[in-house]
Amino acid sequence: MIIFKVKKAQQEIVGLVVIVLIVSVMGLVFLSFMIGRGEVIKDSSVGLENLLDAEMMKSSNCAINFVPEYDNIEELAKSCYENRVCLNSNNSCEVLEKLLREDIGKGLEMNVGSVNKGFELSVRYRDVELEDLGDEIISLISEGVMDECSSKIGASRLIDVGFGSGVIEFNLRVCRG
Repeated sequence: MIIFKVKKAQQEIVGLVVIVLIVSVMGLVFLSFMIGRGEVIKDSSVGLENLLDAEMMKSSNCAINFVPEYDNIEELAKSCYENRVCLNSNNSCEVLEKLLREDIGKGLEMNVGSVNKGFELSVRYRDVELEDLGDEIISLISEGVMDECSSKIGASRLIDVGFGSGVIEFNLRVCRG
């Protein structure tokens, strides 16, 4: 019969390996809980940027100067900021808000069962030099729910007003569930 002598150093190394394995497993379990309960992902989306770009070029039914020259959404936002009225006596801000509310909702396909659960669109004038949040041009447009999102994506579009250091900022956020 052969008897092996187990050295004390080998026992300590095995014990150390077992402790390291236990701590590693506990760390992985803790990390998986932290990732699972992490903050909502905020990301930019090329699709949303394309939607905003396309929306800016869409023509409206508001003419400021003469009837065949209807403003696109970009020009309509500038007219709204300047408090101008359409030739058909409609308020340019009301026309802008109505068009954006209809078109963004359709573009995001906010149907029952769709991946998009809600959106918020803000349109603000912002002075770039002062770096302030700016003034709302139209009230916040929102549809659906912005709570309990698995992720939030967004896009923004800046329009140069043409005088001073100000821009009109379109900021779109979408809740995906």
